[in-house]
Amino acid sequence: KAKLILQKQLGLLYPAIESILNDMLRYGVKVYKICASCSEFQLEYNDNTCFQKFCGTDAYGYNATVSGLLFVPVDKLGALKGGIWSHTTSAHTCDDIPSEGGWSRFQSDQFAVDVIMPLLMATAGSAALAPDNLGYGESFDHHIGYVIRNQYKTSAVPLFLKAQHIIATESECETELSNSVALGGYSEGGFGSVAIAEALDTCLGVSILKLFSAAGPLQITTSFVEMMNDIDLRLIPASRMHYLTLIGTAYSKWYPEYPLLADNWRVPLMNLTTIGSSGWSMINAIPAYPDDPLVTLNQDLITEVRASILEHGFEICLNQTLNKTIRTESFCQSLIENDVSDYLLNISYPFEVCHSPDDEVIPISNAIPLFQDHFFQSFGNHDDAAIPCSLGVLEYFVDPEFLDAVPEISNHCISSSPTASPSESTEKDSSPAVSGKNSKKGKMKKGKKEHEKMSKKGS
Repeated sequence: KAKLILQKQLGLLYPAIESILNDMLRYGVKVYKICASCSEFQLEYNDNTCFQKFCGTDAYGYNATVSGLLFVPVDKLGALKGGIWSHTTSAHTCDDIPSEGGWSRFQSDQFAVDVIMPLLMATAGSAALAPDNLGYGESFDHHIGYVIRNQYKTSAVPLFLKAQHIIATESECETELSNSVALGGYSEGGFGSVAIAEALDTCLGVSILKLFSAAGPLQITTSFVEMMNDIDLRLIPASRMHYLTLIGTAYSKWYPEYPLLADNWRVPLMNLTTIGSSGWSMINAIPAYPDDPLVTLNQDLITEVRASILEHGFEICLNQTLNKTIRTESFCQSLIENDVSDYLLNISYPFEVCHSPDDEVIPISNAIPLFQDHFFQSFGNHDDAAIPCSLGVLEYFVDPEFLDAVPEISNHCISSSPTASPSESTEKDSSPAVSGKNSKKGKMKKGKKEHEKMSKKGS
């Protein structure tokens, strides 16, 4: 089904990825909708101050029932490496998210990238997770925390811990989700994947095998300021203007002392994001081009930011010599707290930042020059650039770098269980997998070259 949907969606580009898909289709997959909450793990992590910051009793969403999809390969025993895919932007609390509209679209043979990506990770032999995010799915009664760093952690970490428990319990510890994980995401998901990796890495000690962040606002401190300027210049498509509503309502909710939204817009726009409105409902609710969509934001702040951009450029929040008002300082502080570039600059595990220079929504300045050494150039506009970036993620799950990595055992199973040795597996898993690894190396290298060729050809 995934292959047929991709063939229809990609058209002439499909042959370039067919060999990679064939390498990935090794297992049948069992799909679960799973739910969890931070409160379930409070006792276990009560003394973990890092965990408490996003999942403690004082954290927003502590009691929320977060949801998502879990994909588990059938008949693969032993310690499974994990994959996590952070979904792209959805305004509606059910449409397009993995466990709701995304799954329904996939079942109806429609393209649903946020279902297909984790599904293919699982067909290659990994246990893959696709969180719905806070404010979506079963947590629809909570506010959407668009590009709020901690909300992605609140959404994903309880699901990861629950997934470990489910897999270990249902298989009676013949299979377990290990503490070795690779993550990826595109657009908002590119931001979310970094935030989730940060929580698993720094708070739970999970081994991050590799992180793929594509076309995300990684440097939100400058990216949002640049977005305001691009709206002034009418450079951002009108069809993306619901991003402004999502970020305005989120930063007004999480930072109420100096809310980002203008007083007369706060209530109606906050209501839109909590009743499950579509992106177009949000777009139609605010002044459209050629009018000024930025009238929805605090006008005193907008005046100060516009003046600062003219004199100091987009890095006004990073400019320590700039004399800022309390209002602008508070705005800048909220962006700095959610800027994930600081984490990426201090990690030792491998990561890749994929972006297109022609992205009309999220500027490429989020990727380069800061992450030049980890940069992979895609091509096309924001939507088209997703194909080469996502292909790079899929390639990794059939690459020897991932396949040969020894998974770190979790603490969900006793040492005498079949997961005690990662090399132990059933006959079905071992022989074909070992011979497959050896015989497919040439194909994998070829696939990587195709990925690079697509990018070079497009650029």
